[in-house]
Amino acid sequence: FASVFVFMALHAIEGGFIQGQYPTAEPLRMINPRFVGRTESGGPYQLSAEFAERRQGENQPIELIAPVYRTEAGTIMLAPRGIYDEAAQTVVFEGEVLFSDRGGNRFSTPNMQVNLERGALFGTQGVTGAGPLGVLQADAYELRESDRALVLRGNVRGQIPDRDQQSEDAPP
Repeated sequence: FASVFVFMALHAIEGGFIQGQYPTAEPLRMINPRFVGRTESGGPYQLSAEFAERRQGENQPIELIAPVYRTEAGTIMLAPRGIYDEAAQTVVFEGEVLFSDRGGNRFSTPNMQVNLERGALFGTQGVTGAGPLGVLQADAYELRESDRALVLRGNVRGQIPDRDQQSEDAPP
């Protein structure tokens, strides 16, 4: 027993383990994480996921599996994976991102970034969607909480149904 204690004491005096000799600590893993906050205009939001993982180190982004973003205004978005950067107050959703609002609009995009501080959603890899006003497609988009505007850019295409035609086709 004495030799074990002597070895431990000598090891501690010499500085412990040599850096890089052993693998770094495991990342922090979370099940069902939930992050809440408010935009600069005061609108609350919630970001949750099935799983999350943060690498060791200061201000490391958090990798999310099956993230879901919700706002008080009724915007909901979900994706297969995402990256949450607490310091920058951004979330990047990746994969087949689906988002909708209370007005019945539904959109799909391969990638979306959310600025949590401003409450703005935007992407540059295209968007397709449909809702009460019709269908749309564009190369880039931005959805702003501040003025509840959807801005479409690049190869914008849309189809707005003729309401008179719809009312004539509808059964009495």
